[in-house]
Amino acid sequence: DAVHEVAANRLRPALDEGLDWLEAKNYRTVLHIRLPGEKDDNDRKEVEKRGLKYQSLEVSPNLLAKETVDEFFQLLRDPQRQPVFVYDRDGALAGGMWYLWLRLIEEAPEDVARIRARSLGLREDRDGAHRDMWQSVQKYLSESKDR
Repeated sequence: DAVHEVAANRLRPALDEGLDWLEAKNYRTVLHIRLPGEKDDNDRKEVEKRGLKYQSLEVSPNLLAKETVDEFFQLLRDPQRQPVFVYDRDGALAGGMWYLWLRLIEEAPEDVARIRARSLGLREDRDGAHRDMWQSVQKYLSESKDR
């Protein structure tokens, strides 16, 4: 189930040089992970203007729904969308989703997944959305074992 040519970044790409770079590197899809209700109209417009597919996934750092996690996994696995560039506002949401990918799909040990998710933006030692997301992914993992 390895995903080929998937890139991750914890921050929004610069509108001009960042998106132009993605276009030049033949990325097909840009996945914006955002808070529920967070506006994405401008991001969508800029990405689609360059001929890239824009996907948006609303993720709540307080409650991770199985449907949301499954959608993230599906998007990354879809060869029609690869390569995929994933970003969010500050790394908390994307890093948390990558942590779940690493644990559930790649079956990485906890310590390895934590280090890799940290490099992708998740800072479990920070307050706010980072801590909320960390607690939410831990809860999700413990509940997924019970399924």
